[in-house]
Amino acid sequence: MRNIILIAALFIIGACTGTQNVTVDDKDTTTKAPEVKSEMGKAGCETFANYSSPQKATEMHVLYRDMVKAKKYDDALPLWEKAYNSAPAANGKTAIVYKDGVKIYKHLYKNASSDADKSKYQAQILKLYDQHLNCYDKDENTVLAQKIRDLYYDFDDKSNILTLGKRALDVGGNDVSPAIFYAYADVAARQFMDEKLSKTEAVDIYNKLNKIAMFNMQNGDDEDKKERYRKAWDDVSGRYEMIGAYVFDCQRYVDMYQAEFDASPTQDAAKALIPKLSVKGCNKTNEFYAKVYRVAYPPIVKTTPVRPSGGGSTGGGGTAGMSDREKVAYYEGKLEDGSIDNSKKFRYAMNAANIAYSKLGQKSKGRSLAKKAASYDPSSAKPWLTIGKIYAGAGKDCGPGTGFDSQRVVWPAIDMWNKAISVAPGSPEAAQAKDLINKYNQYLPSCEDVFMSGLKKGDSYTVPCWINATTKVRCK
Repeated sequence: MRNIILIAALFIIGACTGTQNVTVDDKDTTTKAPEVKSEMGKAGCETFANYSSPQKATEMHVLYRDMVKAKKYDDALPLWEKAYNSAPAANGKTAIVYKDGVKIYKHLYKNASSDADKSKYQAQILKLYDQHLNCYDKDENTVLAQKIRDLYYDFDDKSNILTLGKRALDVGGNDVSPAIFYAYADVAARQFMDEKLSKTEAVDIYNKLNKIAMFNMQNGDDEDKKERYRKAWDDVSGRYEMIGAYVFDCQRYVDMYQAEFDASPTQDAAKALIPKLSVKGCNKTNEFYAKVYRVAYPPIVKTTPVRPSGGGSTGGGGTAGMSDREKVAYYEGKLEDGSIDNSKKFRYAMNAANIAYSKLGQKSKGRSLAKKAASYDPSSAKPWLTIGKIYAGAGKDCGPGTGFDSQRVVWPAIDMWNKAISVAPGSPEAAQAKDLINKYNQYLPSCEDVFMSGLKKGDSYTVPCWINATTKVRCK
């Protein structure tokens, strides 16, 4: 009877340990497990044949696999541990023990009640990925994709993403998983804004991902696969769009749009193109931009006096019917007009700053324009009030939106509001700045979080990401 059971078990294991298909998020391309290697008996790669009782090792394997298939991960764990400790490489043709171990520990991670347990399970998952590659290095493309996705999305650990992403592109080439695109691009963009990645390196990552995406979108008959790469590339280009003015030169966008515009240089086309160029750092010092601007907004010969609009406080005349992007471009053009006095340029700059950050989400550009406004009227508190608001709304730019990483943006915001008070004490803006300081004091990080971050109240600290402002540590 026992022999019959063992024969049946061997048939089962032969079925469940053949060539495996490994997917990333049920959407990625598959990697075929390698054939048996002569060195499969190396440490950590033991097979059934290496165990003192191959039949017993096979039995343990079959038993735990049934539990995993039924998604009874807690029950599967002790059985899996026995199989893992006896024959982690199973029959030498499949990495299924490592993959199942990842499934089990992901279940434990998601249901863990303490950070200590989460850290323990995370370490075990990463260890299993490394052991998988040690025995089945032909799976590296797929395993790297899974590892990057886990680190970025599940573990919120971005410290090694750049290194792993580079390796993934080197190993996978055009077959690298689209599942890693956004994670790799987002970390690259963040590292660039934190000045930890050079402009050349950031552009190189962008170009490599573009090349891979274009190849997969233009080749083959698998429409679902093409769509996955198209979506992945849209995510990457959208992420880089947020730092485009810093990463890419104006000339890149001139080369992109010039032929199309020259073929049909209409005023409508020019108005549509101006904001696309201006947000990329182009201005009238670029010959093509200057030409497009003249077509979009040709000089107007005034035949009658023009009264200031809105009591002269908004500087918004001439922008009726424009989109928000067009308005910003229009105001920026006014700042370069030597015939306009500084009081009007102050209004133009403040209008552009407010639209850029509040309507277009371009916080860094809004800050830059507000600082320009301050240069036109150093006695006004408005620019510093605005910059403080921009910083205060940047929590999701510099962190997850909650917790210490996001709360620290309040520090430079309070600095700006204090500056507004000192520049124009007694002004309505100064009163508003005081109200904002009182309001945002409740959003300061706790003193405990500050301490856990290795800081103490009063320390000098430079807030990273695009803010990059040195401030003073505050807590509540």
